Parts: sequence; structure tokens; C-alpha cells
Amino acid sequence: MPRPSARRRAALLLLLLALPLTTRAQSASADGERGADRAEVVLIGQSGESAELRGVLSELLQQEGVQAELVAEPRFDRRALLDANAGDQRVWIFVALENEQRARLYFRGPYGERFLLRELSLRAGLDEVGRELIARVVQSGAVALLRSHEGLSRAEAEVEVARVAAQNPEAQAEPAAEAESQPTAAKIAVADDDEGDEEPSFEQQERGWLIGVRVVGAYTGRDLGARLGAGIEAGVLALHGPSARLRVRLALEPSLPQAIDGDGIEAHVLSWPLRLGLDLGWSRRASAFWLAVSTGGDFVRVSTQRASDPSLSLSKPDSYLRPASRVELRYELAVDRVLLGAALLLDIAWSRSHYDVIADGERAPVAEPWQLRPGLALGAALSF
Repeated sequence: MPRPSARRRAALLLLLLALPLTTRAQSASADGERGADRAEVVLIGQSGESAELRGVLSELLQQEGVQAELVAEPRFDRRALLDANAGDQRVWIFVALENEQRARLYFRGPYGERFLLRELSLRAGLDEVGRELIARVVQSGAVALLRSHEGLSRAEAEVEVARVAAQNPEAQAEPAAEAESQPTAAKIAVADDDEGDEEPSFEQQERGWLIGVRVVGAYTGRDLGARLGAGIEAGVLALHGPSARLRVRLALEPSLPQAIDGDGIEAHVLSWPLRLGLDLGWSRRASAFWLAVSTGGDFVRVSTQRASDPSLSLSKPDSYLRPASRVELRYELAVDRVLLGAALLLDIAWSRSHYDVIADGERAPVAEPWQLRPGLALGAALSF
């Protein structure tokens, strides 16, 4: 029977033998997890004809544990880049040569949530230096999207891709002969696909600032009738995402005078609403819908014109500020930086007001505007 010291030496020897096996198992596990990373590399045009480029791309991605599948396409299709496939966990990489001196790389991250765009200057096209440069950028971009939170949002990527397309229309357009050669079923599928519509999106046409004009009409009650005016407004985007956005907006709406005619009194009421508030919007294609909440006040001026009763004296013109708020449902259509809009609105006065005739020390009301005043607005604004 071994002595205790011999048992301890045997246990220590077994532990030392097991350490390398454990280390190799952990390394294999880590390699297996990295092996789950996948990339689809689309080589556009001339880049797809280079076997050397394919080889160095595969080698560098394999060093990072990324399984890469390389395919060749004749032309870059930005719809494929911006495809919103929530079930695709691969990173997509598009390599396109514009000429011998420049290449553009487009990256779409897993689930289509983040994007990268890279522009490379080449010495002599796809020579050894050019191939190595492209492969290194593909390697770093793929790793960044697979293993970090780096990248552009979808809205930012759409703007950048549209800008590049505008600078290089010949690189984006599909030749007519090639389009005609496609099967009929394929052409029908593209025609029916909403993503195939090349109409610029609202966020591509809208900029950070807007300034515009609009006409406004609101009904203030049977005593005063309708208030009609022409307003000016200015706004700035505070936050924007792929579809939702938040805007700060200021509006001033000078209005025509409203008439009070009753009990032998004729007077004019002039009201200029001023509102500052937030617009919460959602956009789809060239349209946007906004829910706006604002507050401020109505600059009101009351002036008595005449009194048919000689016992009544005319009061002096009086001006004051009445606090008020507004809720607005707004639609905007973007057309080449011009935003055409229509809105339903509801003005809410913070307190009730009325206009009285004082005779023999007694007040007799002649007009009482509503506290809730529905209205409609139509306008146009320039986005810049």
C-alpha cells in the first residue's frame, strides 16, 4: 500500500498531465465558437475575376475564424446591401472597383442592423499591394461588425449610399440590354417588390433644418367665427433613426381680425398664436407622419370700433397675452428638399375668456370664444 507522500506525488503528476489537455480543449472550444462567424463576400465586376484576390481574402478571414463564401456579380446592387433580413446573421461585404485608382467596400452587419462604407485609394488596381490593402480592410471590417457595436445605422447608410450613387450613376445603373435579357418572372418580382422602388426616402431628402410658410384656419366658436391667418415656422431635427425622428419647431401665425358685432357694439379681435414644441414623427419612403405637442401664447389685441348706443363710451385698445397649447396631427411629403404638409390641429386655451359691455355698472357678455378650437393648416417648407 503506497505511503501518503507517494499518493500526493501521483496526484500532482496526473494534474500536470491534464493541464495541456484542458488548455487544448478550451482552445478548440474558442475556435469552434469563432468558426460560427460567417461572411458572404460579393466581388463586383473586375474584382471577381482575380483569383489572387480571392485567395488572400479567404486566407485573412480564415485567420479570424470567419467562414467566408465568395461570389462574383457583374454589378453592385444597393438593394442587396440594404436588404432588411432580420434572420441573416452573416456579415455581407461588397467589393467594387470604380477604376484603377479607387475601390469601394460596402459592409452589412448581422441581421442588417449596422453598416460600414470604405473608400480605398489604389496604386495600380489589383496588383499585389492593392489586393493586400483590400483584403486587410475586408478583414478588419468583418471583425468589427461581427464582434463589436461599430457601424452606421440603416438611415445613415442609406444617405451615404445614395450620395455615392449620385456621384457615380454609371456604376449603379443596370444596362438596358442586360435588364431585357432577364426572365419575365424575375422582372415581375422586381416590379412587385417595394424595395425595388428607387424613390428617395424621406430621410434622404430631409435635412436638419426647415423653414416654411403655411395658411391656418381655426374655428373659435359661433360668437367670433373662424380665425384665418398665414404663418411662418422653423424647426430643427433633434434625434433621428431609421424611421422615427424628433424635431423642435417654432411657429408664429399672424391672423386677420375677427369681428364682434352685438348689443350695439362693433369691435375687432386680433389674435397671433405663437407655439414652441416637439414633433414626434415616423417616415416611410417620401412621406412622414407627425404627432406634435406645443405650447406658448396668443398675442391678442381688442379694439372697439363704434357703439350705436350714445350712453356707451368706447374703451381704449387693449393688448394681452393668453397662454395656450396645441396638439397637431401632421403629414409631410418630401419632394426635392421641399416638404409639403397638411395638418389637423386643436388649440387649447388655458383659461376661459369673454368680452363684455359694461352699462350702468353691470357687465353683459357679447362674445365668448371656445377654449378648444379645432383647425386646419396647409403649408410648404424648405429643408436644408
